[in-house]
Amino acid sequence: MATVGEDIEYAKQGDADASAVQHSASGSRPRNSVHMASPRRIRFSKILWLVVLPLVVVGGLTILFILWFWLHRYILWSEVWSQRAFLLDEGSSGSEAQLWGLTISSVLSQAVSITAPFVLSLFAFSVARSWILNQKAYVVGSNGTVAARDARHVPPIPLDYGLIVSLMGAPSLPTLYISARRLLLPRMRSPTFLLWGAFMFSLFLFCMTHLIGLCDLWLHATTTTVVVETTTPLTGALSYGVGFNESLCPDGPIDPFFQWPCLVRPSAWADNTPNRYLQLNSFLISANSSLLSDDFVLPSVQTLAEADNMAVVVPKQILGNYSFTAPSFGVRAACSAFTSKCSRSDGQNILSIGNCSNAGYPQLPVLTSADATAAPNWPDNGLLLAHVGNLSMIGLLGGSDLPQVTDSSTIPYPNPVPLTLQLAWSTFTASSVDGTFPPSCDAIGPWQSSNIIDGLVVFSACNLTWYNITLQQSDGIYTLLDEELSDPAFASVLWSPLLYQYATPHLENYLQSIALTQNNSDTLMRILEDELARQAMSMAASTFQPVDTLDQAIVGSKLLGRYPLAPVITMFVLIASSTIIFSVLAVWIVASSSSPVVQTTTEGDERPTMLELTQLRLTTPLALAAQLFAENPESSFKPGFVEMFEAEETDAAVGIGLVERDGKQWFKVHNLHADMDKERSVPSST
Repeated sequence: MATVGEDIEYAKQGDADASAVQHSASGSRPRNSVHMASPRRIRFSKILWLVVLPLVVVGGLTILFILWFWLHRYILWSEVWSQRAFLLDEGSSGSEAQLWGLTISSVLSQAVSITAPFVLSLFAFSVARSWILNQKAYVVGSNGTVAARDARHVPPIPLDYGLIVSLMGAPSLPTLYISARRLLLPRMRSPTFLLWGAFMFSLFLFCMTHLIGLCDLWLHATTTTVVVETTTPLTGALSYGVGFNESLCPDGPIDPFFQWPCLVRPSAWADNTPNRYLQLNSFLISANSSLLSDDFVLPSVQTLAEADNMAVVVPKQILGNYSFTAPSFGVRAACSAFTSKCSRSDGQNILSIGNCSNAGYPQLPVLTSADATAAPNWPDNGLLLAHVGNLSMIGLLGGSDLPQVTDSSTIPYPNPVPLTLQLAWSTFTASSVDGTFPPSCDAIGPWQSSNIIDGLVVFSACNLTWYNITLQQSDGIYTLLDEELSDPAFASVLWSPLLYQYATPHLENYLQSIALTQNNSDTLMRILEDELARQAMSMAASTFQPVDTLDQAIVGSKLLGRYPLAPVITMFVLIASSTIIFSVLAVWIVASSSSPVVQTTTEGDERPTMLELTQLRLTTPLALAAQLFAENPESSFKPGFVEMFEAEETDAAVGIGLVERDGKQWFKVHNLHADMDKERSVPSST
């Protein structure tokens, strides 16, 4: 491919001839010597300034933008696509966050705007090359070798040249509008490819620059912050698990002599010394009391609705923000009423439940003995019995109502354990008649005894099932991870406090208002199940002690930047495509920029090429201003704007206004000193 230097070789002789004519005309002014040296490409300083700098700045910031999103991504890529947003951990803590992604985006957008003139200056080399080639074709055609010239491949007319300088300098909406009118509504010669190329590239760069700015605005308008929970694993275990205090049962869960659960014996639940604190602590736990025990770290009992209403025991208080997995115990109750199956007998005023043999419970109802000294002497308004084999167990001192066995026998304690409940309430009307307070549902029957004249009673059969469980705690919410049936002998230790009726009065009080108004037996039983399980766990919880957690972590909160995927991807695509186009353009322009070096009589300075001098006159009107008032031809060969003016006199003055040329008035920018000198040289009329 021919170089620009070869294409402009034709101009050398013409320039020399013109100089000779000028020299002969002036006579006294010496002719300046100009010749073309070996061609070279654009100077390295130009490449560094117009190519390397924009690529380093924009490319570096683009890489930083990508790396920031890549390295600070908080979620998996699959979640990024599903959520259509990046969640970035940008080093924030607490309630404050610095969205560095937005900062990088703004800097990148500004960098694109700042480097746009560099890109235009580089593209001006391509326009300059085309201008030189078109001029050669135009001159050759004028000599008659080309019969018809394509108007698109000719040098630009003055209007086109002015528009090209405006487009290559700093394209704006007015400049683009005027250029579009010239291109689309031509009233003069058809516009050249030079103007078309300058307009299309300037329009492309203008649109890309502002689209990137709009993407940055879009990203700023849609980016938000979100709070997420963070967990930091801990190596040391926490004492938030729950385990059984085995020191309470040194001989195992079953007493080897009586075959009773270990705490159903003297000096335990049944005695007032020395382990009375177990009973007192159970009451505190049942009431969810804020009082502290000197002998025991009180746990708390919760009902997990998501785990089929299992009652579980958990730490009452967690010091610090922790999440953990820990062992514990749980219990479920399943109850059904058999009140309606019991026969009724005449009381003083009403028919009352008299016998439950038909329901399979001949020992019910249990009434107060006429002899207050006889055993059993239980209140006839509340009772809970446990059934082990063919035995019915209650926690009466002396053991008359506990199983009696020999040393060689064992009792098969079950899990779940069957229970029967007798819960009765007085209606507080000593002289009422039958029907005043009728039962509200089948689970409730009329009740009359020596202590209650007009009352209500509920008889129910319940199964109480105990589990060894694993719980997970996070944000104060417990989740059941695993459950396993507890050993039946061990479970008997946990339900044995119920035999002493410690929970029975609470069950009666809790259900009283419900039983008086509830008209659905199933609903009443579900309420009884939940409260029975909670009270059973509360009574047993005083036998527990803290144990180590299985795994643990510190829980905190973090503010994350939520960057929508659409503006991020759009901005990246725009910048990446612009960078690729610029890189290809830069390589092509530098590779095809070979042009002869212009040398004059002045030595020592690095001389520009023809292409560089032409490009200089396409990117700024400064070259035209320097040329308009130039007195020294050397200034036209300077490679920079400052050098152009340094070669001229520093006291030149630029005027504006009416100027007379050849008897005609012009309004123009003119050399004020030259015109003033001309006026002085004109002789005044006498």
